[in-house]
This record gives sequence, structure tokens and C-alpha cells, in this order.
Amino acid sequence: MLRGYAEGALKKYNDDKGTDYVFERVRKVKGYGCRDHMYFLIFLAKMGNGYRQFFQAMVVKDQKDNVDFPVVMSRVKNSWDFW
Repeated sequence: MLRGYAEGALKKYNDDKGTDYVFERVRKVKGYGCRDHMYFLIFLAKMGNGYRQFFQAMVVKDQKDNVDFPVVMSRVKNSWDFW
């Protein structure tokens, strides 16, 4: 489930930015709301040349389990977490 959310968020980032990152692993997850309808993910992805980058994503589920990714951004090393 969480891997799918991270892959979906990364697909949105790739489509928006024209990049080709590939999901590697989830690093950190926080769930909020009744029955965790909102997640904040930190995950690692890499490009074809081996460059790795951490990303942060906000994942929101509605009552019918439709998923949206209102925030997906790369995470700058040694910066404060967005959440």
C-alpha cells in the first residue's frame, strides 16, 4: 500500500518535472485523520545514472479510497522536514 502511494507520488513528480526517477524505498511514514486518510511520506528514488534523491509527498485518500497527491517535492539534504 505505502509503496504504491510513493510510486504514484513519484509518477506525478516525474510527469510534472519531466524527470525519470525510479522508486527505491520508503524511509518514513506518518498517518493522520480518522483511519489514516492522510499520509506524509519520505522516500528514496534514483535516476538511471545512479543519482539518488529523497522526496516528500502528501497523500490524501477520500471516503471511496481515491488517492490524490497535492504535494510532491524533492527533499534538500540537511534541510528541515516539510512536516
